Amino acid sequence: MAAGGILETDVTAPVLRPFNAWDEAIVMSWLEKDKPGLEEVFGAPLPTKEAFVEIFAHLFEAQQEFKARLLLVEYDGAPIGFVAVTEIPPNMDYAKGHIFIEPAHRRHSLAAIQAGVDEAKRMGLKALFLTIFETNRAALLLVKRAGFQPTGVVTFKQEL
Repeated sequence: MAAGGILETDVTAPVLRPFNAWDEAIVMSWLEKDKPGLEEVFGAPLPTKEAFVEIFAHLFEAQQEFKARLLLVEYDGAPIGFVAVTEIPPNMDYAKGHIFIEPAHRRHSLAAIQAGVDEAKRMGLKALFLTIFETNRAALLLVKRAGFQPTGVVTFKQEL
């Protein structure tokens, strides 16, 4: 406890790194642990493991074309989720952001979002949009805490 009875918070920041070939098993374990969470991130049902693998293959392909950026989130050396920036236009005015943090590590979601925003800034993006189901109250509160503002259609935007 810090002075005044306030709990100290963990200040260790998550680390973002590119995916590598050894990460496939981790990603597949997330599908087994939290399929509904991943479906919300991608905005589509994932009826099979093959559909999930196909989505990631498209993300890697878009990354090679400089239309996306996909990074693994690590905390204390362990992978806990990923951040993705997709639909990047050539003028870099804006992009769509995505974040997945496995349920056991969701307390690090705000720091992961902030790390993703920092990466988007380094990329030269001017704005980042997030789409969240309006029934996901926790995510809505979280992105507001991270500085995103509603756009009127339950889409959030943060100027970078």
